[in-house]
Amino acid sequence: MKLRLHWGLAVALVYTAFAAATVGFVVFAVAHPAALVSDDYYQQALRHDQRIAATANARAVAASLQVGREASGALVATLHLPAAHHGRSTGHITWYRPSDATSDRQIPLDVDGDGNQRLPLTGVAAGRWRVQVAWEVDGQPYHFEQVVTVTP
Repeated sequence: MKLRLHWGLAVALVYTAFAAATVGFVVFAVAHPAALVSDDYYQQALRHDQRIAATANARAVAASLQVGREASGALVATLHLPAAHHGRSTGHITWYRPSDATSDRQIPLDVDGDGNQRLPLTGVAAGRWRVQVAWEVDGQPYHFEQVVTVTP
C-alpha cells in the first residue's frame, strides 16, 4: 500500500515549518543582542571630515604607539607625541574593543616632557583593540589611530 500525501496537508506542513523556523530565528536573535559600534555613531559620522583633517595633522607630526614588554615582564603601551606638544596639549586616549563595547576605556592624555605617555596594560583583556588618540594644541586638532593586539 502506497501512502499518498494530500496537497492541502503538504501546504500546511510547509507553512508550519516556515513559521516555526521564523519563530526560532527571532528567539535566537533576541537571545544574542548585538552591541552597537558606539552609542553616538550618527554624530561621529557627521564629524568624519574633521577627523580626516586631524589625522593628516597627526601624520605630519609622526605620532606613534608601541606595545611591548618591560624588563619586569609587564605589558605596556607607549604613546609618543612631539615634545613641543608637552604642556600645550589636551585630549584623551580611547581603547576601543570592537567585539565588546562594555570593555571600552578612555584615559586622559598626559604626556611627559619628552612627549611620551606610558600606558600599563594590566587588566586589559587579551585580544584586538583599536587605540584612538585625539588631542588639540593651540586650537589645532590631531587624531591618531592604531590597531593593537594584546597578548596574555
